[in-house]
Amino acid sequence: MILFGLVLIIGGFLIRLLTTWNIVGWILMGLGVVVYVIARVTHKK
Repeated sequence: MILFGLVLIIGGFLIRLLTTWNIVGWILMGLGVVVYVIARVTHKK
């Protein structure tokens, strides 16, 4: 799950870098951050 979040963040960054779909990149990065944070918080418990 943590890995999935990181993949989303990296994927969103690459989309912003390589294409003109800035909004899609931001959405993916935002989702990635949310998934990563949730995974970290639930993993510690």
